[in-house]
Amino acid sequence: MAKTLKLIDAGPLQLASLYDRVKPSDAPAQRRAKHKASTEAQRRQNLKNTATYLELCLAVNFRTPGSARVATLTFDEKHRPKDRSEVTQRLNYFRRKYGAACAAEGLPEPVMFWCIEVLSAESGRWHVHIVISAFGDDDARIRRCWPYGSDVEIEKLRVDKQKNYTTLARYMTKEAREVQDYNAKPGARSWSHTQNARKPAVETMTVPDDYKLEPPEGCTVLTDERQTNEWTSWHAVKWLVPSCAFPRPPRAKRRRNRKS
Repeated sequence: MAKTLKLIDAGPLQLASLYDRVKPSDAPAQRRAKHKASTEAQRRQNLKNTATYLELCLAVNFRTPGSARVATLTFDEKHRPKDRSEVTQRLNYFRRKYGAACAAEGLPEPVMFWCIEVLSAESGRWHVHIVISAFGDDDARIRRCWPYGSDVEIEKLRVDKQKNYTTLARYMTKEAREVQDYNAKPGARSWSHTQNARKPAVETMTVPDDYKLEPPEGCTVLTDERQTNEWTSWHAVKWLVPSCAFPRPPRAKRRRNRKS
């Protein structure tokens, strides 16, 4: 029993890594190599403040296509905010009003993820990206609860090759990577969520030396990374479970040559 398997279960999205454990009998060079490999494998699952963690959280809370609405809330000139603090206040007002609207309709408390962005320090064009539970007439409810501008873009959550949990998480965290927000605190996470949001489950276990990390049959493998040297190895895989996997294109029908 000399390998570590770490599994992260986010419903339709799964992430796993496999790496060698350090043994007391290992030579110094082997120990260094294994420490380096395990560090690299775990780095790929370091979920703090990353788009990967947002991706997993979106998956575990919104498990099927269409189970959430993805919206961009913008401000008109009349309601143009001065800074991030004012945007946050107005977002909090929207959250309270939206929750009350759902309660009045007898709907469950919505799960919501959001990020605040500004297009540039010069223009100060603030806007908010949200992903929110879908219950029915969501588009009208979202527009009704956002009194700060009529330019509100809304679409259903997609899980296909073009748009999915990965692309959505990267889109919601793009400004944190690309733009130096002049109002944000250094090291602050660029997105947040309501307290009722579920978190992915993490499990770590010891497995035999000959254990092979193989995703379930029929799943869609999103990433498959590995590294091996003379002393050790690590392997990390991310996949979508079959029920939410990207559909395969239909096979082209073979034409039969007709005899004349």
